Amino acid sequence: MNIWLSLFVSSILNLDNVSAFQILISRPSFVGFIIGSINGFVVEGFIIGIMTELFVYDFVPVGGIPVPNGTIASTTAILLIPYFDGKIFIPFFIGLICGEGFSYIEVYLRTLKSYFNKILEKRFMNYKFLVGDIIFYSMLIDFLIYLVYGFLVYFIFSKISSYLNTNYLNNVFKISTIGTFFIIMSSLFFKFKTQVSKNE
Repeated sequence: MNIWLSLFVSSILNLDNVSAFQILISRPSFVGFIIGSINGFVVEGFIIGIMTELFVYDFVPVGGIPVPNGTIASTTAILLIPYFDGKIFIPFFIGLICGEGFSYIEVYLRTLKSYFNKILEKRFMNYKFLVGDIIFYSMLIDFLIYLVYGFLVYFIFSKISSYLNTNYLNNVFKISTIGTFFIIMSSLFFKFKTQVSKNE
């Protein structure tokens, strides 16, 4: 039950990325806390959310470059925690892979929804300024595709988790997670340092 509830809530929060709200509730740190709370992994969820936030922060959406979706990354990672004995290391990286994968789907989604612009143009040419149904269908498409994708990646990785949950891989990914954290923090440090020196 928590799986579907988590994916439902996460799908709604994801709408904040491009479709609605725009109040930053789709940020991985917030999503990690909410989905973690639903599944009884508040601390782990918050840690995954913060780590994902720091990772995604380094990507700049310039031109057509797809940015990893931190919402699905955090959600997937948290949902997989029980399959890895409560450890977050492997789920964190699986989440990043899923977030990267969904970013390419989002590119096609935007192309698909560009057809709505043609419908609106025809309406405006006929002085019909009705946009409510277009907004609704656009959000519905985002919601459903995210929900299906979230369930598919959860289903796939939950099935193969027994092959991934080994002491060797857990130790490797533990070191990788710590290394990733320090690399991200170092990157942020030098970015802020550069920005401060520019302002002086």
